[in-house]
Amino acid sequence: MLREDRFHRVKSYVDLHFTEKIYTGTLAQIAGHGRQYFSKLFKARTGMAPQQFIIKTRLNYAKFLRDSGEETALAIVAYYPRGAILFGAPGNSPAVLKGARSSTSRLDRRN
Repeated sequence: MLREDRFHRVKSYVDLHFTEKIYTGTLAQIAGHGRQYFSKLFKARTGMAPQQFIIKTRLNYAKFLRDSGEETALAIVAYYPRGAILFGAPGNSPAVLKGARSSTSRLDRRN
């Protein structure tokens, strides 16, 4: 499993850069692992692939903006460069997006 300190560094990076393209290789470097090994460790810790985690972070922020009434839907979409909220990072296949949506749906049901 990904050590706590390494996971915290990766999560902090995602929290600070989620509006940009984030590559799994970059996260792996931050954690000090190879890309494939990092992906395996990350999934074991979070239950989702790194790109799913990034999408979930973006969707949660969009929901926060929507629910706070601070931003309109158009402003939220414009906030993400070139559709990065869903399609900005390589490897965002329909299966990855479906997994991220179902993860956030489960969170919505708990709240």
